[in-house]
Amino acid sequence: MFNNSVNYNPGFFLGYNATNFFSGAVAGSVTGTCIGPMEALKVKFQTQGPPPIKDYISISLYRQLMKMTPPLIYCFGATCALEFSVNENVRDKFGPWAGITSSALTGATLLTASDHLMFLSVNGGNLKKSMRFFYKIGYSKLFTGLSAMCLREAWFVAGVMYLGPALGEKLHAYSGEEKNLSNEIKWNAAGTMSAGFVTTFFSQPCDSLAREMQKQVEINPAASPRLFSTFKNCSVKQLFRGAVPRLGLSTVGGALAGTLFKLVKENIWSEQKNNSEPAANPVRLER
Repeated sequence: MFNNSVNYNPGFFLGYNATNFFSGAVAGSVTGTCIGPMEALKVKFQTQGPPPIKDYISISLYRQLMKMTPPLIYCFGATCALEFSVNENVRDKFGPWAGITSSALTGATLLTASDHLMFLSVNGGNLKKSMRFFYKIGYSKLFTGLSAMCLREAWFVAGVMYLGPALGEKLHAYSGEEKNLSNEIKWNAAGTMSAGFVTTFFSQPCDSLAREMQKQVEINPAASPRLFSTFKNCSVKQLFRGAVPRLGLSTVGGALAGTLFKLVKENIWSEQKNNSEPAANPVRLER
């Protein structure tokens, strides 16, 4: 017989992941709402070219962009919920390469669908009409361009989730400022924005390839576009079309989502942790 005393803290692991999932969903949904019009403008650039300058002072353009944003709000919310919970656990348990792969797959799957629905909305369609279109041709077509988007997300995640925070830590240390939550959030956002700008630029051709593949399906629903054959038929101009709005939305969006996640998580988790902390005399399990 022996005594083995253990502090009993029920639900710690599940509570932590539930908090991460909820915090990520809130951060992603709010961020998707903020950057949605710029994402819609990027898709419009890629499908119809840049709008005339006079349209930028027209309220009708912004109304159209706002109508295109709901798919991004839903999908980006789900993407961040998975990113900060499931994918974070994958990184912790299996290492950074597994984390990048997991993040690229989940992000690309959801955002391919989002961008495809926004693409079909450019010509006046809506979510209901788009879903009817995919019902007729097969819902698998909704994910046309997934291969290109996986490459895009792998580039972006590597920059925002790894390079960005590491750069933020170095900038924080170089600044000599006190280590606290406020400064950590500030310098993490600065590092993430810098890394996001660079990785967004280099991953832009992958994003444009996804739109070109989706165009082929709209023209011929029976088509099965291939990544390399599409790449061969694209000019450099086509590959970087939409880069300007995407540089803005990705640079700001990545930093905003990460910052909001930290703020929401710290408020919810600190309160939940205080409520779940054991009393002065913790329960002990004896054997």
